[in-house]
Amino acid sequence: MRDGRATLHAASCAAAAIFVVVAPPPAGLPLRRVSSDVVTAGLISSRVWFGPVPGSP
Repeated sequence: MRDGRATLHAASCAAAAIFVVVAPPPAGLPLRRVSSDVVTAGLISSRVWFGPVPGSP
């Protein structure tokens, strides 16, 4: 029984390590989306203030 517990403990530690390694990237993605939205909003607001930019779609 002792070997079974050691194996289970090792497996749970490995699973926890994988979760910790995999978890951070999704948390970083929304920040990039928000910053790009802010840049887009800034460009749109500049068009409102200064009018359409020649040569832009």
